[in-house]
This record gives sequence, C-alpha cells and structure tokens, in this order.
Amino acid sequence: MPKTLLALGMIFSLFLVACSGSKPFVQRASSQKYYGGPAGSGGGTIYRVFIAKSNKSELRIDKVWVGDAEKGTWAKFQVYADSSRTVLRDHRLPKGSSLSRIEFTKKFAGTPTPGANEDTAPELPEPIPASGLPKAYATGLVIYYTQSSGKTGNWIVEELITLAPLLHP
Repeated sequence: MPKTLLALGMIFSLFLVACSGSKPFVQRASSQKYYGGPAGSGGGTIYRVFIAKSNKSELRIDKVWVGDAEKGTWAKFQVYADSSRTVLRDHRLPKGSSLSRIEFTKKFAGTPTPGANEDTAPELPEPIPASGLPKAYATGLVIYYTQSSGKTGNWIVEELITLAPLLHP
C-alpha cells in the first residue's frame, strides 16, 4: 500500500510539472541511517532528494549544505538521471528529464550502536560555521541550483522522511 501511494504521489508531481511549466521543486526528501559492512567502516546517513522539473528546462545543482543555520558542512553529492543509477557527472539535470535524484552520505566513524547519538561521537570532525545561507533556513538541507537561463535559486528542505535503518552484517 505505501509503495502505491508513493507511486501515485510521484505521478501527480510529474503531472503538475508537465502542466505548469513552472520552476523546479523538491518532490520529496529522505534520510536513512546505515550500520555495519566491512570491518571499521562504521555507518552513516544516506540522504536522497528527488527534484521535479519541466521536461523543457535544464538545471544544474551547484552545492548542498547539510546541518543547521549555525554549523554544518557542504556535502559532496551525486546527481542521478531519473530513477536510474546513471550519474550525471556535471551535476546537470538535462532537458527531457522530469525527475532526478540528488544523493549523498554523511558518514560517522567507529562502529556505532543502532540508536546511539552519532552526532556526539568524538571521531567526528567539527562542523564548520555557516555563512551565506538563506535567512529563512533553520535546519535540514539547502540545495543551490542554476537554471539554463542563468537564474539561480535554492531549496530549503526541512522535512525529511526517515526511512528504516539498514543493518549490514
């Protein structure tokens, strides 16, 4: 049932974009913690942000901030075409593509226990002070983009769907 609702939501979002020709928007965003894997790999949080846009426009993702208005970090991210695993190395969402995905991982060191507060782990580097963020931003993500017309903008993503953690052996 949840997958059906998710699919209907995506179809509705794509319909709105196709009909309106409006500016791009964040369709949905999620975070998912993971633990385990090869010895010493620790774990982290995977962030996925789905961007809906008109098929007629091109868009470049410039940078992504994760944290809050005081401290955080600029994320190293990947941009994927539609729902595939095709990486768009230049971070451009091409014409003809109406739904793309931005994905990045915030790792934490050591071998955390599921449910532990990894943000207080001593192995984590200190977050850097924030500067130049939108005034309306408090916490979450800020995604900066440039449209093919040269117009720039940003999305403030404060609500992330929290997915069940992945526990790797």
